[in-house]
Amino acid sequence: MALLFYADGEKRYSIAPVGLKVGDSIVASPTAEIRPGNCLPLANIPVGTNIHSIELKAGKGAQMVRSAGTSAQVLAKEGEYAQVRLPSGEVRLVRQECFATIGQVGNIDHSNIKLGKAGRKRHMGIRPTVAWYGNVSARSSAWWW
Repeated sequence: MALLFYADGEKRYSIAPVGLKVGDSIVASPTAEIRPGNCLPLANIPVGTNIHSIELKAGKGAQMVRSAGTSAQVLAKEGEYAQVRLPSGEVRLVRQECFATIGQVGNIDHSNIKLGKAGRKRHMGIRPTVAWYGNVSARSSAWWW
């Protein structure tokens, strides 16, 4: 996550791409240059570019490719749609007026973290789970009568 300072004094958090440094400026505009963190419509992004935070409906906000370390790739553009290869391998058609952010989402090593003990999971606010195995109907039967 990156804390952004806007020109009018407002502050907001945004998903930080790999390569974004403190003091860098990012632009969300159809005329922005192709740099990590800049947000452009798919129509203005060159084929082969890695992108993340992709809108599905123009103006609705980013809905795809937002988790740590992921990126999608613009494969082709034809008509009013662009072909985008998602991290799952699926190739999806997205309207070219939808915005996407250039680059790969940061925190690439997120999936490699080992918690090590149950207490660390508890410190994160996640309670223990109990897995039930076997026959569910046998568990609910009155065996103690």
